[in-house]
Amino acid sequence: MKRTPRELALAALEEHKLAEDIREVTFAQIWKTASEVRERPRVPGCSACLGRVGCVIDVGDLGEGKGRTFTAIRGLKGDILELKQYTTTIHREDLDTIPPMDAIAVFDRISKVEDYLTTRAPSSVPESEAGRRGHLLVSKHRRQLRHGAQLLRFFPTLPPLLSRDRKLRERLSGSYPAFLETHNDPALQIGEFRGGVVAVFPRGRRPFEIVLYFRPAMKGRLCQWGGNQRWGMAQAIREVTGALRLELCVRGQPLDYRWWIHAAPGEEAFVRIVPSALVRVSDPQERWAELFRSHVGLE
Repeated sequence: MKRTPRELALAALEEHKLAEDIREVTFAQIWKTASEVRERPRVPGCSACLGRVGCVIDVGDLGEGKGRTFTAIRGLKGDILELKQYTTTIHREDLDTIPPMDAIAVFDRISKVEDYLTTRAPSSVPESEAGRRGHLLVSKHRRQLRHGAQLLRFFPTLPPLLSRDRKLRERLSGSYPAFLETHNDPALQIGEFRGGVVAVFPRGRRPFEIVLYFRPAMKGRLCQWGGNQRWGMAQAIREVTGALRLELCVRGQPLDYRWWIHAAPGEEAFVRIVPSALVRVSDPQERWAELFRSHVGLE
């Protein structure tokens, strides 16, 4: 029986490129291509490794032996443009396993795509702030055996997730990061990373739920953060999800978690990481913090 490939060949990736650089493509071209995407029949094996990725609009080099990261057009859902950023062409690697500099490279590519979409969107997309239109929502669902990827969705108006953040800020009389900074138990802090990124377990939330935020606060979109802050968040996500992956493994729990980047104009940015609802643990949150600090070398 023929084995399924476990890596997308770089030659095949080149064949799927819409252009050498996203800046050479118009927003109209991306939209038209997305509107023409049709659902393909399911086939055995990994669709990414088999080259079934659609039109590629951005490619970035990773470290030696780690392939490339790339973003492909996934299609349209109503007026929402969906893109998929594959962490690397290598099937077994993802953000919780690749080297630190590769994680940074992945985030830099997201920043580039976001900057392009929000500055090149047509006048039919409402202005979200001076010189920019629409919003990019970045999320991830990490699952065992799946090819690692991030979902990038471009919304013409504020996404429901970010709209709920604004309502929460009104209810708390301040941002969620500010609330955690002043109300969360210090014993539940995992640690602080480059760029002032802080990782904590919010008291009383789902098992192993983690929030990453900036100290001092960082406002705005990912592409508007300083390079140090973007690098810090990339490294923090890599370290913390790596620790989460290890902890789920040793406890016999499923490797299944999600994260979202909460970042909008004028709002304090944070990242929320949430394991599957199937995860069950019995030890207290303070113990989790001790374990995670040990895993990421922050004891």
